[in-house]
Amino acid sequence: MKKLLYKAFILAAGLTTMVSCSDDDENDVTSNQSFFPSSDNSNYWKYNSVMEDVEPSTDSLYIASVNNNYYDFEVKDVSTNLFMGMLTQNDVKVENGNYYLKGNVNAGDVIGNILDLEISLDDARFLSETASVEETLYEQSGQTEQEFSGMTLKSDYGIKFKNEEFLSSKNINGVTYNNIIRVKMTLNLKISTQLLIEIDLLPEQDVITVDAYYAEGIGLVESQTTLKYELADLSALGLNLDFPTSMEQSQSETIIEYQVSN
Repeated sequence: MKKLLYKAFILAAGLTTMVSCSDDDENDVTSNQSFFPSSDNSNYWKYNSVMEDVEPSTDSLYIASVNNNYYDFEVKDVSTNLFMGMLTQNDVKVENGNYYLKGNVNAGDVIGNILDLEISLDDARFLSETASVEETLYEQSGQTEQEFSGMTLKSDYGIKFKNEEFLSSKNINGVTYNNIIRVKMTLNLKISTQLLIEIDLLPEQDVITVDAYYAEGIGLVESQTTLKYELADLSALGLNLDFPTSMEQSQSETIIEYQVSN
């Protein structure tokens, strides 16, 4: 499986958060159509990719190959968007209206790239056409240990995909898309070490949050990603970890063109 090597977001330590788009009226989604059409290899989606203080770019998503219900999505050139990277650096399985990621995500890159925290995603359901509102689609937690600057770092992590809400419509750049599923992904992380007593270097917090919007018969129409962390104040202990003590950055993908055959 491919390894998600995402390093672009560490360039933007200290960026301010972008304002998320407002939601339209909530309603039940009643549909037998696909919310990420992938039956035709000619399908493609183009997105305006925005990251603060970085020149906007276009991500062109397409289906490169299919093998036993596992789809290899690719993007033309290289995407600097975290969620787009998750879709293209892992395999996507489609089965009975459910969509699964199989591969991994390297959460350690968020914290100054000092951690080797690669989380395996074994058929992680990230979208479902049959799930109810607020239903958890996938959840995994674990703990790892590694050495860093003479210290043993203990990382407790949790990753979750949750079916957040149904929207009757959503306006994106002046275009209205109907029947929307919003899925929230969160990656929670805590880092501690033992110095006579256990000390939290990174108190428990969500370091990655993604709101992904899928439109009936089209697929992903928007994603809003926030990457952030804030270390504990370690000045009294005389610890110098030699990387930024905090970071916050927002990224977005909004659809501008697509061709879909269900």
